[in-house]
Amino acid sequence: MRKKSTAGAKPDGVHVVKARLAGGARVEYHYAWRGGPRIDGQPGSPEYLRSLAAHLESLRTGGVGEPRTLKDLVTLFKASPEYMKLGKDSKRGYETYFPAIITEFGDLPIAALEDKRVRRHFLKWRNTMADTPRAADYGIGTLKRVLSWSVDATWLDTNQAEPIGRLHSVDKSDDIVSDETLTKLATVASAQVMWAVNLALYSGLRECNLVRVAWPNYDGTSISYRTSKRGKDVLIPVIRPGRELLSSLPRLAITILTNTRGRPWTPDGLRTSLSKAIAAWNRANPADPIHITFHALRRTACTKLLIWGLKVPTVAMIMGWSEADVEAMKKKYVSRKKLMQETLAMMGEGG
Repeated sequence: MRKKSTAGAKPDGVHVVKARLAGGARVEYHYAWRGGPRIDGQPGSPEYLRSLAAHLESLRTGGVGEPRTLKDLVTLFKASPEYMKLGKDSKRGYETYFPAIITEFGDLPIAALEDKRVRRHFLKWRNTMADTPRAADYGIGTLKRVLSWSVDATWLDTNQAEPIGRLHSVDKSDDIVSDETLTKLATVASAQVMWAVNLALYSGLRECNLVRVAWPNYDGTSISYRTSKRGKDVLIPVIRPGRELLSSLPRLAITILTNTRGRPWTPDGLRTSLSKAIAAWNRANPADPIHITFHALRRTACTKLLIWGLKVPTVAMIMGWSEADVEAMKKKYVSRKKLMQETLAMMGEGG
């Protein structure tokens, strides 16, 4: 009697391979997915369903079941919803340091990660990058995040990297770009780079959103868009210099900003072009170097928005900062600038 086919009993996604044995009998082999592992048991049986569920769980967790090493934890973290919901820039930052972490510590077993003595090895690794403090901090920060997630997921009880401090300790509150610096940059940068720099100054947009914002997002007075970092809808009132800039720009693409070829910028392309312009100035003027980053432009934008009269809560919403941080910027820069202007005015009248 011919054996009835069980192909109709397969769940969605299961890959079935039919074959004929040497004796002539026809058989079917079920796989969890095309190219995936073979499913044990007869289709529909409890063994079959348990085997399929185990394979699918393994797929969901990046092929890792019960983690045994730090490499397994990295794989699980990358497959987690917490990681999946991150923006492209955040993921790219983590991906930069995952290989180094796996190379250095990937084989460490879970028990070793719970031992507080492992911290000295984490510190030693961080210190090998001490000549580039920012990179050292990003590297150890990525390790901290993996271990922190592992604690939350109950794979670990402690995060032995958490107490490790930062090497880079520059006071960012002084990271403000002066008008004089911008004037110098304009002598060596392309018009397209300066459009981006000035739009950043008049809007407070992050670099990743700056290159994405499109003409339909601008209604003549404000820019509306969804942030790439937190996925929130934001409405930014554009101050008068920003409106004047936007009215002067050519509409060459769907995006407001374009490169020298009339195409939308990529974050890397814009960052590289800005760096090249800065390097050109610094080579020609070694005694008078300039330093500009998009982080510094955002801090500068905060002060400009405040000087133009936007309220602290509004600026905090635009920047994605706390009101306390914006208030501190206002006291340190805006109030100081107004006081200086008033003092100079009085001195002029007295002269």
